[in-house]
Amino acid sequence: TDCPRVPAAQPRAVTVGELTVRVIGNTLAARLLLLELHRNEVACEWLVAPEPPLPLGALALLPGPTLSLAQHSRNLWQQWATTLVLPLLEPMAFHDLATTPGRAVKLQEEALLDALAGNAVHYTPSPPYGLHPRLVQGARGEAAAPQLANDIYVQLDAQLAQHGISPLPLPPEVSGAWLQSRPTTLTDMQLAYRHCPHLGLQPGRQHRLEWALPQPLPAPAAPMLLLHRMPRGHTWLWITTTTLALHYDGAADPRQHINSQQPDDVSVAALTQHALQLLPLLGKIGTAAPQINAWATYTTPDGLPLLGNLTQETDLWLLGGMGPMDDLYAPALVEKLLEIWRLDERLESPLEPSRFAAMGKLEQRPVPESLQFTEPAAPVAAAPEIQRQATQIAPDVEVKRATEVRMVGKEITSGAGATMRGRNEKPKMQTSAVK
Repeated sequence: TDCPRVPAAQPRAVTVGELTVRVIGNTLAARLLLLELHRNEVACEWLVAPEPPLPLGALALLPGPTLSLAQHSRNLWQQWATTLVLPLLEPMAFHDLATTPGRAVKLQEEALLDALAGNAVHYTPSPPYGLHPRLVQGARGEAAAPQLANDIYVQLDAQLAQHGISPLPLPPEVSGAWLQSRPTTLTDMQLAYRHCPHLGLQPGRQHRLEWALPQPLPAPAAPMLLLHRMPRGHTWLWITTTTLALHYDGAADPRQHINSQQPDDVSVAALTQHALQLLPLLGKIGTAAPQINAWATYTTPDGLPLLGNLTQETDLWLLGGMGPMDDLYAPALVEKLLEIWRLDERLESPLEPSRFAAMGKLEQRPVPESLQFTEPAAPVAAAPEIQRQATQIAPDVEVKRATEVRMVGKEITSGAGATMRGRNEKPKMQTSAVK
């Protein structure tokens, strides 16, 4: 189900300047594509919506139908950092937490296989970084896993500005006809959700809670990234000496499958409780109320990315559709799109947007493999009322399983070229540099 590795053909020479490629989106994929187009001496125009770019998704590889593509993309990010001579990645201690005996066994086996393959991955049976020992039964970790730098947007924008490429505002009224009026690559999935309804993009509300820590955490290393796989989604925790940020994707949480930019109070309360129970040190140092952000990302019904033109008759190309993981997949998707543009013969791809054109009733997106593990719920007493602004945790608080934080209903049960073609011709691309 991964995007096939298509052999690149020699590009045909075309006259530079015949057309200007329009790239839309305030995304990492848009920025990488613009850099490649400039490198191949193709005129381009960059349009963005007035909203700021979305917060970064974690560059953590998760099992699932696109694991090999994710690994390839992670390697490409390292190549981009070397080519541009920019610190696009920063090494960070990373731990995948085990909160059930079954998960502990699975992570221990994965760490053993990684170690045998020569990767610097280890498993520890003791909870790292002051995590609650009755909740965390082990962790699979890397001492210096590559993660996207917090200022990666700033770095890439500065690189584009050196080439005279700056973002222009989108017109106030954007229509489907306007999008298809000239060669366009659309990485803004909100626009695709609005103007291409037959794609069946599914919205997913993301939550980010960030605490400013008045006292430094007594951690041996910072920054660090913790991943907790809950029954209805993934929770990432970025920890520095002065801040803690929690990101919840709600991948299999029906409560989050809405097109909303507003935080959900019930989800925020559950996530606050989750952070306080998982990291008891937070309550002891007296954290203030978190800063709360919410936004929507968009995922295809089959969970695979959109990569190709909307229809064979249009020059509207789509790039994205992986929800919060679009940042991770950005370089791989850009590479595949450039390969398609260079082909002498058009090959069918399972990732083309046309795969949804003939679908009548869209089926529900399957739960990713990384969420298929079972998390048995231990019997616990009824949860006390959770207040949104809760900032303290009592020393003798009854510990509840972090995996029992559920957010369904209204309950928390336990606390490189321009496309230039005629109507029926394939796109072609000018290249003047080594691929």
